[in-house]
Amino acid sequence: MPLSPSIFPAPPLSVPPFPQHVVRTLRAAGHETFLVGGCVRDLLLGRTPKDWDVVTSARPDAIEALFPHSIPIGKAFGIITVVPDPQVFPGAAPVETATYRAESTYADGRHPDPGTLRFTDAREDALRRDFTVNALLLDPLPAGGSAPRVCDFVGGRADLAARTIRAIGDPSRRFAEDRLRMLRAIRFAATLGFAIDPATFAAIRTPKDWDVVTSARPDAIEALFPHSIPIGKAFGIITVVPDPQVFPGAAPVETATYRAESTYADGRHPDPGTLRFTDAREDALRRDFTVNALLLDPLPAGGSAPRVCDFVGGRADLAARTIRAIGDPSRRFAEDRLRMLRAIRFAATLGFAIDPATFAAIRTLAPGIRDISAERIRDELLRILTESADAGTALGLLDSSGLLREILPEVHAMHGVEQPPEFHPEGDVYVHTRLMLSGLPPHPSARLALAVLLHDVGKPPTAHLATLPDGTLRWRFESHAAVGAEMARGILARLRCPNTLIDDVAHMVGNHMRIAESPNMRPPKLRRLLAAPTIDDELVLHRLDCESSHNSKNILDFLLAARARFAAEPVLPPPLVMGRDLIAAGLSPGPAFKPILQALYDLQLEGETDKAALLARLPDFLH
Repeated sequence: MPLSPSIFPAPPLSVPPFPQHVVRTLRAAGHETFLVGGCVRDLLLGRTPKDWDVVTSARPDAIEALFPHSIPIGKAFGIITVVPDPQVFPGAAPVETATYRAESTYADGRHPDPGTLRFTDAREDALRRDFTVNALLLDPLPAGGSAPRVCDFVGGRADLAARTIRAIGDPSRRFAEDRLRMLRAIRFAATLGFAIDPATFAAIRTPKDWDVVTSARPDAIEALFPHSIPIGKAFGIITVVPDPQVFPGAAPVETATYRAESTYADGRHPDPGTLRFTDAREDALRRDFTVNALLLDPLPAGGSAPRVCDFVGGRADLAARTIRAIGDPSRRFAEDRLRMLRAIRFAATLGFAIDPATFAAIRTLAPGIRDISAERIRDELLRILTESADAGTALGLLDSSGLLREILPEVHAMHGVEQPPEFHPEGDVYVHTRLMLSGLPPHPSARLALAVLLHDVGKPPTAHLATLPDGTLRWRFESHAAVGAEMARGILARLRCPNTLIDDVAHMVGNHMRIAESPNMRPPKLRRLLAAPTIDDELVLHRLDCESSHNSKNILDFLLAARARFAAEPVLPPPLVMGRDLIAAGLSPGPAFKPILQALYDLQLEGETDKAALLARLPDFLH
């Protein structure tokens, strides 16, 4: 990393008064100070930041002395939360203000050890952060009134331009320090529509779970490892937990005795009463797929190279990139019917083919997947959609295997639903949906992947041939977005998805046709559309919809330009008229308040800044 930063001018940016005040106050006291983190990233991308973070050379005591309204809850980590005076900065959010620092150890794999923290300079503070795009420093108030400038020690500017999430320094070290960063990388890539740098993604894909198999019986395992959890002991499995003083940050290791199982009464779990302890060969033969049954000896006698034991032909199948059930596929899937979905997932995420005999057994036994809990099906489905190299190909595997018809009959019903060729030259609704899934960015959010999958789920039940004024016939799908939103709610509720995910996906499905109306929207309505929490994924959904049909991106270009224009404008003012004003005017609280308040706020955004004048318009919105 460079010893000095790359410094470049920033485009016109809108920084609220209170973060400016924090920067100005620290600067006036002689302390070097910058905005940092997600707020800088979002400003440079034309997005409105939700939080404002400041980094400075001032020590925590000095920050507290300058800002009497402050909270020292993070002081042990060099962080002071500066709270605005509500009389001076009404409605402003607190600003997290941190001293430049470096951290050497993260004993719990999440938080830095306060004892190892040391205060440092701007460069070293940038180098300790997670991703390059989050480590840019913005000087919003440069001397002489010149344009804001950005300091870049880590190549974040280039990664913003390339739309890439890249860990700073060694990705494995960054993720070992704080394992939550792996999920943050996926979230940033999904919400920003960025790709993940290959080295960063490879570090995320490094095995997260370590399983050991042994001839030792469960009691012997427990005796050897006092830090152990016997929750799976009935199945011969003991979870060995590391001593955090000896192995800081290490994950538990699931340690199982060689075993064989003869019956799986519920089609998912082996019956403990039929379990018997055995040897390595028989343990390998009970497993699901050949590529998952290889045994690795990492510490062979004599210090020789690690060796792999293969009882089932897994090495050849790895080389041939093939998912093959061990032994009789029908028996393997009858033992645990979830294995059918796992076969699809492994093939889709690894880019492997499925052995013909294995695939034939899935096709025969596919109806049995309905015996598996909705939560298990949901988890596999989400991994298939978000981890596959090509989610469209993955959908094709689900479809041709017969599993799609069983778990998502509403999606299977898209087959053969014709569309007007002038708008959809690609083909029917299923073909269109599959093309869109194939266009998903790497590692999309579950919200985006499900919205793409279900955005046209309302077309099959609303499809009808309509006669146009010139007498020609054309397929119509009236209200398919609204119908699809309700269907999406039902599907995701059936899969036991979280309510927030259901709400977001239903909103995106129901809203995906409204995007096309955006060029005709009044500015307040357009601003609200672009301020939706789901808007980044909605724009990706719209782009994929266009690319997988008529390929016109005029509306997308309009929306991106509008968002950039709004980002350069002042932050939205607080509403002048609130619910309490409606109550004072004699109205009873209820659902009708929301559209009334929104209409009055639209008038305010259009230029009416007199509260009395706004209230005088109240009768216009009473029905």
